Amino acid sequence: GLPTVAVTNTATITVVAVNDAPSFLLATPLLLVTQDGGAFALPGFASAVSAGPLDEQDQALTFHVKRISGPMEGEVAQLDALPVVTPEGTLELAVGSALGSRGSGNTTRE
Repeated sequence: GLPTVAVTNTATITVVAVNDAPSFLLATPLLLVTQDGGAFALPGFASAVSAGPLDEQDQALTFHVKRISGPMEGEVAQLDALPVVTPEGTLELAVGSALGSRGSGNTTRE
């Protein structure tokens, strides 16, 4: 018969890290503020803020807040703008005039 031929090749496989999700804890899922309260800040609203494992620590973290429900019940003017969560975890918002009405809305971090 024919002779057996063996061929050897070398392959290099590189495993790269994935982008691990950051994590944080919320001080409270519900926050009540006073109508016409103006500017409001809650330090420590988000705590234990982490970019992830050691290979993620050089990343800058930013909170993005968006409304996840329809128009707020009551007057939209209750909040002058969407709340902001600083990279340090402080919640900042400005409460406007709602002319005696009450309302609610939902926001989420993404």
